[in-house]
Parts: sequence; C-alpha cells; structure tokens
Amino acid sequence: MTQTPLLRIAVPCPLRQAFDYWAPSSATPEQCAPGVRVRVPFGRRELIGICIACPAEPDIDPKKIKPALAILDDQPILNTPLLNLLTWTSQYYHHPIGETLCEALPSALRQGKPSDPLADSVITLTDKGTQALADNSLKRAKQQHTALERLSKETRVLSTDLKRLEITPVTRRALEKKELIATHTETHQAWHYTPSQIGHTLNDEQHHAVTAIREANGFRAFLCAGVTGSGKTEVYYQAMEPILASGKAVLLLVPEIALTPQTLNRLAERFHVPVVATHSGLSDTERYQAWLKALYNQAAIIVGTRSAVFTPCPNLGMIVIDESHDTAFKQTSGLRYHARDLAIKRAHSSNIPIILGTATPTLESLYNAERGHYTLLTLTKRAGNSQPPKIICLPQHRDFQQTSGLSPSIVEAINACLAQKKQVLLFLNRRGYAPLFICHHCGTICKCSHCDTNMTYHREKNRLVCHQCHRMQTPPSHCSHCEQANHIPYGLGTEQLESACCEQFPHARICRIDRDTTKNTTQLKEQLNRIHDHDADILIGTQMLAKGHHIKALTLVVIINADQGFFCSDFRAIERTGQLIMQVAGRCGRDKEPGNVIIQTALPDFPPLKQLVNEGYLTFARQLLKEREDASLPPASAFAIVGAQARSATDAEHALQHLRQWLKQHNDIPATLLGPMPALCQKINDTHRFQLGILTSNKTQREHLLLRIDSYLLHHKNSRVRFLLDVDAQALL
Repeated sequence: MTQTPLLRIAVPCPLRQAFDYWAPSSATPEQCAPGVRVRVPFGRRELIGICIACPAEPDIDPKKIKPALAILDDQPILNTPLLNLLTWTSQYYHHPIGETLCEALPSALRQGKPSDPLADSVITLTDKGTQALADNSLKRAKQQHTALERLSKETRVLSTDLKRLEITPVTRRALEKKELIATHTETHQAWHYTPSQIGHTLNDEQHHAVTAIREANGFRAFLCAGVTGSGKTEVYYQAMEPILASGKAVLLLVPEIALTPQTLNRLAERFHVPVVATHSGLSDTERYQAWLKALYNQAAIIVGTRSAVFTPCPNLGMIVIDESHDTAFKQTSGLRYHARDLAIKRAHSSNIPIILGTATPTLESLYNAERGHYTLLTLTKRAGNSQPPKIICLPQHRDFQQTSGLSPSIVEAINACLAQKKQVLLFLNRRGYAPLFICHHCGTICKCSHCDTNMTYHREKNRLVCHQCHRMQTPPSHCSHCEQANHIPYGLGTEQLESACCEQFPHARICRIDRDTTKNTTQLKEQLNRIHDHDADILIGTQMLAKGHHIKALTLVVIINADQGFFCSDFRAIERTGQLIMQVAGRCGRDKEPGNVIIQTALPDFPPLKQLVNEGYLTFARQLLKEREDASLPPASAFAIVGAQARSATDAEHALQHLRQWLKQHNDIPATLLGPMPALCQKINDTHRFQLGILTSNKTQREHLLLRIDSYLLHHKNSRVRFLLDVDAQALL
C-alpha cells in the first residue's frame, strides 16, 4: 500500500512555523511538490497556503495530522529558486513564512483563482481600418482616429496593452462596431526578439559601461552612478539587448507608480517584445494577468515597483533597478523588506547580472563598491548636447518674501524664463496651504487629538488635516486656550505657493502635483501629460516630481526651504536631503537649453550643502561615508530596530526597557543598544510608539542577537504591546 504523501504548508498567519498535512487522496504525484497552493483546514477556518516541502517523516504524531482539502495547482507556481528566495526573506527579516509567501502572490491567487496560462486576445486593424486611417475619414472622431494611429504603430497589440496605449473600452467597442479593428484569441506562443532600429550613439563613458555589463559572465552587481541626464536609461537598454536576444527575460524595478507609464512607453517603442507592468495601482485582475504572463514566460520585460521583485520569471536573464537609492524600495509595514537587497540576492542565486542605476547612490551602495562587492560605473557627463545646470544658493534671510515664499530675485528669474517660453519647477516638499494653524494672540498651535503632530491647514477644503492619521476637522472659531478668535495659517505649503503664483504670474499656466491633486494614477497621468505637452508654464510639486521625469522645456528649478530636511534626528537626514536636492536639480536643462537651479536656504554656508553644490554628489557622499565609519554607524555596522506600539506610552516604553535589561543580563554578543526612545512621531492614531535601536559590528552578530530577541518576545508575550522588527531599518520610526 502506497503511503499518502506528507505536505509541509506555510499558511498566512502570524506564526513563524509551517504545518504538516496529508495530501488529499485526489492529488497526483506531480501536484505534491513544493511551490503549489493548498487549501487546508486551519482551526475553524479554511486557508490557502503554500507547500514548502514534502518531508518523509512528520514532526508530530501522525494521528494528529489532518488531510489537506485540495491542491489548487497542477504544477508549482513558485519555482525552487523563487521559493528559496522567499524562505531566505522570511528568515532574514524575521517574518512569518506564511505571510512572506503571500506577499509574493497577487490577491486573486491568494483567493484561489486558477493558475492556468492565459490565452492572448490579439487586436489588429482590418483592411477597412487601414483604409480609414489612410483616408483620414475619422477626423471628426478624434479619439477613434488616435486609437487607430497608435494601433498601427504596434507590431502586436494585446487587450492588456490598451490601457498603456490610452484606448478606452468605449473607443474599442466603437471601432469594433465599425469593423475597423478585429479581436481574435491565440494560444500562448513564445515571444521572439527583433533587433531594434532605435538607438543612440554612446559616449565613451556609456560605451564602457555597456561593454562591462555585456561581458559579465554570471552574477555581477553594477552600480551605475551617473549624473542626472547622463543617459543611464540608454545604458540599461543596450545592456538588455543581448539578454532579450538570447530569449531571456528582464526584470526592471522602478520606485514609484508614476514612473511606470513613461517606462512602458519607452520600452514599447524600443523593443518589440511583450512588456507587462505590475504594481499596486493596477486592478486585482490586471496584476493577476501580469503575474501569470511572467510565470508562463509570456512576458519578456517585467516592469514594477518593489513587490515586483517576487514576480516569477523562470527564464530570468537580468535585473535592473532604476533610481536604486530611493527609499520607496524599502517596505515600512508588515514584511519590512528592501527590494534592492532582495533583487541582489535573487540575481546572485540565479547567477545573472544586476544593474543599480542612480544619480545619487546610497552610502550603502558606495560602501559595497569601495569594497569590491559592486562594480562602480560612473557617468560624469550629460548625454548629447545638454550641459549640467548652474546651481546657486540664495540666502533666505537676506532676500525673502514671507508672504509668498518667493523672493524678488526668484520672481525676476521666473519672469525671465517665462518670457523665453520655457518651464519653471518650484519644488516645495510640503503639501497643504500652511503646516501650522496658530492662535495669533497666545501662540497655541492646533494639534491632532489622536497623533503627536500639528494639523495642516488646507484652504481649498477649509479643513485642518492630520497628515499621519488623515483625520479632518473644521478650523476652530475660537482658541481653546485663550478663547480669542484670531487664528492664522503659518508657514508655506504647495497650495499657498500655487495661490501666490496665480497672483504674481496671472498669465502663466500653473500645474500643481502633490497627493491632493493626484489622488489616483489617472489624475497623475493627466497632470504629467500636461507637463510634457508644455500645457503648463509653472510646475509646483513635492518629491513626486523629483525623480525620473524628462521634461524637455524645463530650464529653471527653484528649491524652496531646501535645508529643512538637513535638521532631523535621523542619522540619514543629511544624505537623504542631499539626494533630494540633486534629483530635483537634475530635472532641468536636459535638452539643448542650459538649466539653472536656485536653492533657497537659510544656511548657505552649511558645510555639507556647500560641498554638495560645489564638488558634486559623490564627493559629498564619500565625506558622509567617512563620518559614518568614524561613528560606527551603517553601513559600517549592522542596524535593526525593535519597535513597540501600545495604547499607553508607559506600556510601550516599559516593554522595551525590560527587553533591554534582559539583553544586558543574558547576552554576550557585542552590541550597542540605543534607547528605548520615542519614535519621531510618538503617537499616531492613538497608538504610542517607542523604539530600541541595535548596532552590531556585522550582520552575523546581529542575526544571533535577533534570534535571542525572537525567543524573548515568544516567551514574554504582552497583550497590551505589539512588537515589530525592522532589519536594516532605513529610517527611525
């Protein structure tokens, strides 16, 4: 009699272990394999977990093992390399294995939808449609005419490509009704790469970078550190060509959803291969379809944000991370992973090259490059005929208009730019009308009653908004402290800056981009199209505009209150502010016209700022790296944070104090313990937050220490306190 196979299942629950189940009697031997989804009874519920092993013997009494209800896949949807990566991720970040595996799956697969390959719905122009385009007979139906033009330029259009081509379902139905387009279904066919006829002549630095990447044999990490506008994208594309030509796929990670539309359009123009996108801005169905296309090798290029690092690519040949310095690659809740680090781990396990592209590399990346772990490729010149922008620091205390945030010198520079029909970017990393709403009589500031933060005044809504818990309230008519009716907004936000520009430049077309004006991807795309079509003269924005955007007509950037980020208790504050300044400055002068950058600052003689402006980012970063090494701070040491959250501040702080005391008594691993200390914003949504920082000389020591902390937390449970662990924390809580 054949023994029923045993399945070890990781289920989506906060427990660190996996659970043994007998395979269902209906399961085939092919189905009983690591990487398949399994529906199992779990307490009073039914859950869908992932098989991670098929052990010969159970860990518990066989009589206590329950049978699984069903195996949902005919073959593994998580192959061995990806399953190994996720298992390593769970161990490295000290996160439950079941929740870690769920992070890799789109919600449709977590809910039990089938994992069969998708048939392709291919859309083609009919002879009638081709004739209508040639005759220009749809000139009155502009959307339909534009749709036919876009379809005619594509070699093969799938129904999933219509969103990228901005062809709405209404337009599609109208064209089908007129028999101008036809849709037919094709079974899956392997994609083939056709050499692109588009390309740019490389300068010496770009040519050296492309050659080095193409000559990589197996795993190699390249840090492509190029100034903004130096042609890093062209380096990526030319490095990708031989990978695609060999029939292998490329995974391209970008930090923000806002960067995916332009990236998809560039790739579609350049490479005639299937390209899919995956990010949280898509619908569940779209993410499900993209995931399956990647799984069955129906996608040659996968573009996505941080979660795309878990996308299955059975034939992966290269990974590219654009804007690799960006903090958006670090997840700050749940599984607190860093997509850059996991991508490097995945490339190493798959024995393939990986490119980390950035104009402002992190100190961690520079540290690894200096020690030979990464190969440093520098691009010091802008591509083509464009020149680096001229940067000047404008002392705020000498030449500043408090009422509008724009000094006379800045107003003069903006007017000169507008007179030349060029675009201006005013960068202010603070949304709303004013960050403070204050009693003019006694100085009392309106604060959120649920968070440890000030309320921001939004004049368009006439509301005070907490930017932590998002609660809103009507501005008070009288002060709660002195009963006087004399509140005023204080400080400068993007909404107030927009209002000031409307008065100062009445004939200019103004476009403001922040979270208030772009609440979804459609609004963001519309605003970006306005900018790129030069339908806006003055651009006002937060860091949403700081990276990756190529705006040809932009020749002046004004960075307002540039130095506010330098003075924060987080030890990475100077690095992050320097990166942001250089990224914003890099948006201008990217075409033929030279660019100018004005940095408005209260401290023009601040040494890091002077070094950044006069000597460039790499010199600035290397100086910071030396200071970090002298202070034994990351990346010269291994860092982690143990956080505690509770309704009572005393409970949260005492829980970490007890942990610290226990570590002093039971730990022989050399470590520096920082705190317990309040989080930068101690209370959010009525929850108090404290943190205990951990510094060790290396990651091995840290891992041993974190395992001891795991054991402590398991045996000292506190129902009033929720603990979290952030390995390689990129910011204080």
